[in-house]
Amino acid sequence: MAASNQTILVTEVFGFTHTALQLLKQGFKVAIIDNIDNSIREAVDRVRDLVEPQLSNNLDFHLVLTNGIELFLEEIARDIHNSDPEWRVIFLRYFNPVGAHESGKIGEDPKGIPNNLMPYNK
Repeated sequence: MAASNQTILVTEVFGFTHTALQLLKQGFKVAIIDNIDNSIREAVDRVRDLVEPQLSNNLDFHLVLTNGIELFLEEIARDIHNSDPEWRVIFLRYFNPVGAHESGKIGEDPKGIPNNLMPYNK
């Protein structure tokens, strides 16, 4: 199946802005579900700005107003895969790396004091 026919679900996009950007550039459709408790809505717009206008149409953002949605979605994904093995599922865990995109538009932009692998210095 061609990438343009596949949709990738990304939760907590603000840990995976680089991943969402690369998926879009590879021709995938990207559906984002997040509660934006650790970032800002504009991070999605910044990802859109970094791809061609046609590719930015392949990005859907859905705001949820609850915590723990990621674990709930993982359980649903496991159930779907178990009932239909043609569904491919992978879970990536965000580990707070340090870094930003060369454009400076995505990467480091947390709410409040960052909680990264590198220590925060005032």
